Amino acid sequence: SDKVIDLNFPQKSIEVKLQGSVNREKLSSSLSYIGMRAKSLQESSNIVIAIIQPDKEPSKHVLNDIQKIKNDFEKLNSTIVFIIQKKDLPATFKAEDYPNLPSRTIFKVVEQNPIDLFDIKIKEKTETYPKIIIANPEGEIYYLQEGYKIGVGNDLLKLL
Repeated sequence: SDKVIDLNFPQKSIEVKLQGSVNREKLSSSLSYIGMRAKSLQESSNIVIAIIQPDKEPSKHVLNDIQKIKNDFEKLNSTIVFIIQKKDLPATFKAEDYPNLPSRTIFKVVEQNPIDLFDIKIKEKTETYPKIIIANPEGEIYYLQEGYKIGVGNDLLKLL
């Protein structure tokens, strides 16, 4: 007869500590919403902010990773905002090329550096992209990943 063995793999923990802040009010007022419910939901929930350079491989990986977690992400009350600085927006980029992003995904193209525009205060300002941030409704950043990390979508699910 077959013997059943329980295998327990250690879970890699994700360190959660205050990493900085973002001006949620400024961010919220700059976004377009389908309705007031969407706006109030975004303002009262944790938010994922992804500052990306869509023509670069690391950002493409993040977009693809987020598509893989769509069904699980949909169960959460979170919004994901992909922010692209206009100078980093390739003419060929289309959000439609990523059809499986969660329904509460917003793309925002901005003229100036999003770090300055939304008063994002993080300890070390690097030029490493993408920058993946989770902030609570008060604007406290408790997750910051700079550069691509395998499984970033799963990290988001664990922390939202």
